[in-house]
Amino acid sequence: MSKIKKISSIGTLLSIFCCLLKPSLVAFVAGLGIVFSVGDDSLAVFILLFTSIFFISIFHSFRGHGNMQPLLLSALGITMVILFRFLWSDSLIAGMGGVFILFAAVWDLHLVKGCQC
Repeated sequence: MSKIKKISSIGTLLSIFCCLLKPSLVAFVAGLGIVFSVGDDSLAVFILLFTSIFFISIFHSFRGHGNMQPLLLSALGITMVILFRFLWSDSLIAGMGGVFILFAAVWDLHLVKGCQC
């Protein structure tokens, strides 16, 4: 597995955890005494950073296997996470976007392993 795939997989998981487990994250860092460092702005930066890395890696592997469905599914998932996490504050739909992102990542990895590129 390439380095960008590993980074994007970790980034995808972290961005989903940022969306769905923000109260747990705030409680954890409050226990450490650094709760002032975690706000919506810092979480937004992490989510945008990790989903961007993920989308770039999906696009890179799309050029290898040529199947556009994981790319479109990941774009839909990223859009759902960003819109419903920050604009409309619906964590259920943002979580569904995260599931779409994970499904697109697994689908893409399956296509990459099956590709004779």
